[in-house]
Amino acid sequence: MASKSLHNTIVELVWKAAHNNPSYGMRELRMIQSMHPTVDMDLLKRVYGHAKRSPKQVDWDVLKSKVTQ
Repeated sequence: MASKSLHNTIVELVWKAAHNNPSYGMRELRMIQSMHPTVDMDLLKRVYGHAKRSPKQVDWDVLKSKVTQ
């Protein structure tokens, strides 16, 4: 498994990218997962889906404690 801080950084990167970039999608998730195979793809998909649904005024810092472990 990736170190906890690396894992949390990757999750934050995915959330922020998906939240702010309308063209961010599954291709990018697969690329990240191929570079870091220990990061769970289901978790990346959940974070991606949440980021796409969240209103633009929602900030990662508010969600960090709920998503990262």
